[in-house]
Amino acid sequence: METVKHPISDRVFTLYGFEPYQRVDGEWTELKLWQTTCRTCKQPFTVKTPKGVKGYMDANVFQLVNCPQHRGK
Repeated sequence: METVKHPISDRVFTLYGFEPYQRVDGEWTELKLWQTTCRTCKQPFTVKTPKGVKGYMDANVFQLVNCPQHRGK
């Protein structure tokens, strides 16, 4: 199983699947689905990245520490 660990926050994101995605130009590709837990409520939440993403330097979503309900609080 593929995981990404952010070196500053120590958050671990685990790849658990893929989702089909149609780009603006009409081409189909896949998004990677990653799961981590919310720092506030401890519940799991999902972030999505392009299929080519390999690590925390490739996508800003790996900086997220809270689920959508707790962001900015």
